[in-house]
Amino acid sequence: MRFYDEGVAEYGEYCFDLSAPMISMNNKGRIETLLLEPAVMTVANKTSTTEEVLAFYEAYHQLSKLFYSNVVSVRLKPGQVVMTHNTRVLHGRTGFKATSEAEAKVSRWIQTMFYEWDMVFSKLRVLQTNLGLNIYTESNDIF
Repeated sequence: MRFYDEGVAEYGEYCFDLSAPMISMNNKGRIETLLLEPAVMTVANKTSTTEEVLAFYEAYHQLSKLFYSNVVSVRLKPGQVVMTHNTRVLHGRTGFKATSEAEAKVSRWIQTMFYEWDMVFSKLRVLQTNLGLNIYTESNDIF
């Protein structure tokens, strides 16, 4: 799968280009990564046949139906934060329509942040040792 996007943002020009499997598994057969960004993904390349492209979109349609069959909605209050593993949790936002003048002045804001998994797992291992816990033996186990 190829994910490609280019343009200009407040921090300057950008050109993202990634070729990777849409779904990858860890050594225990569990989903490790799910890459899904419909606005910037393409399956076709110079060697793709019409049949391959049609088969992909049929499978993608079935996968999309599965995603929408198990939706959880959460309404955040001011000051609340949601943290997710971006390649393991399918996430998005619903549309917003202001129903009052006060709501029309409210802006929706999403701030993304990235962290190094080595640091997260390091802290978990230290806490596990210090608290005398036996939570997991490999990093993949907590997922």
